[in-house]
Amino acid sequence: MASRNLSNFTRAGVRLFQVDVYLEDIWLKDRDLLDMAKVRRQVRGVLDQCSSVRRHRE
Repeated sequence: MASRNLSNFTRAGVRLFQVDVYLEDIWLKDRDLLDMAKVRRQVRGVLDQCSSVRRHRE
């Protein structure tokens, strides 16, 4: 459902998407590390559905 909605919005001209990631969801238990793989999967999901989004790296 989410991927279809992202595709529909992209076709309608939307180019700005928000991805919400909560610290409690990515904070590794008993460690002072964040699970950035979860964050990357969220962002990748948007980019995979919105192929027209310009991608660049700093």
